[in-house]
Amino acid sequence: MQYTGGMIGIVFVGNLNRVLGDARGEAYGRALEAVAGASTVAEAVEGMGILERMQEAEVAEARAVMGALPRAVELAILGATTAGFERRMPIGIEWHRGEEISVTVREEVNEVRIILTSPNGQDFL
Repeated sequence: MQYTGGMIGIVFVGNLNRVLGDARGEAYGRALEAVAGASTVAEAVEGMGILERMQEAEVAEARAVMGALPRAVELAILGATTAGFERRMPIGIEWHRGEEISVTVREEVNEVRIILTSPNGQDFL
């Protein structure tokens, strides 16, 4: 996991990477189902149960960031995770603090890597 930003990024991204990074894990299978039934990143994350492991303030910040994602960014994230799931590849998430919201998707040798850049979640609260 790579990270440059506030505490929420460490907790949220760490939880996501634990679930998505082990393509043989039971949680990965549940995540696959959550993403398949989701039309937004927030729905997918809620379906994975990621937020249940976080404190209330962290959840509010994560939801604020997810709620601010432009539709094109959401579609890129959902598409990249779906492509990884279809091939049972580990999926790695990075978050970097930046002025604007953007996403970069890379396919590495054995992993789909999603790099989200956004302002700090507290900026959206």
